[in-house]
Amino acid sequence: MKTNFTVLFLLLSLIAWQAPAQENVKIQDSIATQLKLEKSLAKEQARIQKEEDKKKAKEIKAAKNLEKQRKRAEKAQKKAERALAKTQKAEKQMIKAQDRVRKAELKITRDQHSYNQKRLKGKLTAEQMQKWEHKIGNQRIKLKELQFKQEKAEREFTRRKQ
Repeated sequence: MKTNFTVLFLLLSLIAWQAPAQENVKIQDSIATQLKLEKSLAKEQARIQKEEDKKKAKEIKAAKNLEKQRKRAEKAQKKAERALAKTQKAEKQMIKAQDRVRKAELKITRDQHSYNQKRLKGKLTAEQMQKWEHKIGNQRIKLKELQFKQEKAEREFTRRKQ
């Protein structure tokens, strides 16, 4: 573009040099005015281009920020879903543990009642009585273990629930 201005200027200067002095001054003034106009036009175009570039940069930045926010929201959603799943799992484990304890207590009660009935009727030998007592004793030990597991599951559920 600069070479075009230079060539144009040289051509106009050559024409102006050959023209009479009065016309020469008018042509030089018009060339100078035209060059000034072209220069100001180029400056204005550069300013407009710069503003457009700034707008595009802002749009790109806004789009990146939205993408980051979306990713953060997805990550938080997944984290919440995992926490909920763990809470539900802890609740299921707690319920299972409670059922096991309840069943063990019922079994002990049933066996104890059966043992007492047979003992009172005199249908048990000393060896059978000892077996029943060991059986019930072992069931009580197992019950204590199950109660401990139940308490642990309840604590875990309470912790997860909060």
